[in-house]
Amino acid sequence: MKLNFLKVLIPLTLCIGFITNAQAGLITNFDISGVNSSDSSGTVQDWFSVELTNEFDFFTLSFNWKDQGWGNRKGRLYYSFSGTDWTNFGLLAGHQFTEQMTTITRSQLASFTQPITLNFGYVVGGGGGHNLQVNNATLAVTNVPEPSTLAIFALGMIGLASRKFKKQS
Repeated sequence: MKLNFLKVLIPLTLCIGFITNAQAGLITNFDISGVNSSDSSGTVQDWFSVELTNEFDFFTLSFNWKDQGWGNRKGRLYYSFSGTDWTNFGLLAGHQFTEQMTTITRSQLASFTQPITLNFGYVVGGGGGHNLQVNNATLAVTNVPEPSTLAIFALGMIGLASRKFKKQS
C-alpha cells in the first residue's frame, strides 16, 4: 500500500509543481507608448527600455505600424543591450498599418549572467516626407523558472507523505 501511494504521489507532485511553476509570473507584459515621429535622420532614436534578469529566455514584441511617406519604405525598429550596438529586427514598415510580431530568443543574443537593460529604438528614414507611426505595442518577456522552486515543492510533498506513513505504522 505504501509503495503504491508513493508511486502516485511523486508524479502528482511533479505535475503540480510544473503547472504552478508555469503560471508563477514567468511572462512579464509591458504596454509601450506609441511612436509618431517625423525625425528624418538616419540615426536610431530611443523608444523605450526594460530591465531583464539573467533568467531571461526570450521576448516577443507585438505592434501595429506604418511608414507614411513617398517612395521607399524606410521605417525600421531596433534593439540593443547595455553597451552594445543597435540590431535591426529586419522589418520594414509598410505604407498601410500592418500588425507585426517578432520574437528574439536568448540563443540569438550574447550571453549575460547579470541583469541588463534591453533598449528599443526606431529609424524614421532619411530624405524627409516620412512619418513613422507605431501603436498598440506590447512587449512580453519570458523567463526560465528556477529549478530550485520545483525541488523544494517536491521535497515538501514527499516529507508530508512520509509523516503520514509514520503515523499509520
